[in-house]
Amino acid sequence: MKTVGIVTISDYRNYGNRLQNYASQQVLRGLGFETETIVNRAPRTGRQRPLGIPARIRKALKTPPGTLLTRIRNKFTDRFNRKPYEEALARKEKAFRAFTDRHIRESGFMVSPENIPKDLGERHD
Repeated sequence: MKTVGIVTISDYRNYGNRLQNYASQQVLRGLGFETETIVNRAPRTGRQRPLGIPARIRKALKTPPGTLLTRIRNKFTDRFNRKPYEEALARKEKAFRAFTDRHIRESGFMVSPENIPKDLGERHD
């Protein structure tokens, strides 16, 4: 029997994705199939905007010194310090990768629009 290839978002920062991936795998296994999640990377499109800081606030942060807005900018700079956020995100990704390693069988290769193995259809149903 061939292995059923699960094609889904391969993102180690998203609870919904990891849960959906695990649930799909378990349902297919319950039906008697072998499964493997095909690791993929979609191309990034468009300009990525910084997370968590709306455009109007980013604009206010660029005001000249010596103004009332400078004090506001300083408060927002402290408020939106990226380091704690990035550290938390790294811990979250590490935990999701550990969950994936324990519970989700992933392919030993990665596909992308530029890299699709020729034998992918032969390996998976």
